[in-house]
Amino acid sequence: MKRRVILPLLAMLTLAGCGQTASPLSALNTPKYALSPAPQLDFSAVREEEIHTSEEGIIRIESKGGYTSEQPQVPDQANADAASLPKEPPTPETIWEEDAIVSYNSYTLPEKIMLEEDCLGVLTIPAIGLEMSIYEAEDEMEAMLKGGAHYKDTSAWDGNVGISSHNSGVPEAVSFGRLHELNLGDIITYRTALGERRYKVETILEIDDGDWNWLGRTADNRMTLTTCITGKPDKRLMVQAIQS
Repeated sequence: MKRRVILPLLAMLTLAGCGQTASPLSALNTPKYALSPAPQLDFSAVREEEIHTSEEGIIRIESKGGYTSEQPQVPDQANADAASLPKEPPTPETIWEEDAIVSYNSYTLPEKIMLEEDCLGVLTIPAIGLEMSIYEAEDEMEAMLKGGAHYKDTSAWDGNVGISSHNSGVPEAVSFGRLHELNLGDIITYRTALGERRYKVETILEIDDGDWNWLGRTADNRMTLTTCITGKPDKRLMVQAIQS
């Protein structure tokens, strides 16, 4: 027992003899750190809709960035499948269901340009003294008894407007009997409920009676007129004018 007390004492004396001073017990205490004050929170800047308490339960919290704690609404499977299906391309029968739409892809329906109850418009060709009303009917031959007949498969205003008429057998005022007298550069006007357009004759040709290529849709606005040729039942006179 005495040996255990003497050994620590000898160690302290040895250190003292080497010029070192023993540290007092108070110097071995854990150092103390100064505490910083807790930050003060300003709740006055928090918007009312961002504050809630436990008594209120779960509420919607709107952030400034528009994010909400609610999960996004997931459409049911039927709606999701319907949304993923490709839309059917519009057709001349469906695209004009709304009155606001007049033309689509250079095609205008006749009812959008009606000048009168059964008249689409008035065609005027000063060079041959012609002023003719244009009609559309299930039977084009019936329409040509009153004036010019609009080709139902062509546009009625925008794009390529196709019109045919007899060259004889009807009063001159309602026929294309003098259409062959036109020259390149002559002016044709067409007036409808949508306004009036001027066209300049660019092409005059004799074509086969089954040649419909000149009545195809075009990006520009043009007028294509056709009529029979006396003595050539399998031929047609075609005059095409482009908006000037």
